[in-house]
Amino acid sequence: MVKSTYDISSPLTLAELKKRWEGCLFASEAAVCRSPQTYTRIRHLAKHVLSHPIDIDEYADLAQHMSRLIEQMGCDTLFFHYFHDHIDPLKYGRAQYFRPMCRDLLDRLDWFAHWRATRRRLRVIATPRSQ
Repeated sequence: MVKSTYDISSPLTLAELKKRWEGCLFASEAAVCRSPQTYTRIRHLAKHVLSHPIDIDEYADLAQHMSRLIEQMGCDTLFFHYFHDHIDPLKYGRAQYFRPMCRDLLDRLDWFAHWRATRRRLRVIATPRSQ
């Protein structure tokens, strides 16, 4: 099992929280670069859960699979904290909260994609139209 490197026993200042959040974002970006297929698979599964009915017999296997994928991304990523334990039915995950957890995860992934895009200074260069 992967354990987090953060100690939550001592109070933190706002500056320390911001520094940890930045570290989490950069660790998440590195994890996506290391394993883009895993990241894409997590997004795909979350979208599938939101757009299709999930039979109760499928729930446990699907939730455990998603939890393992999240764990593969790494314990210092923004995917791991909260979502790993709360999706896994062998930990805190419950069937009635699975769809809302996937919605929250997808929202977090969308925000992360936006954050990544804003860090890039890419421009779209339009070619002149031929007449």
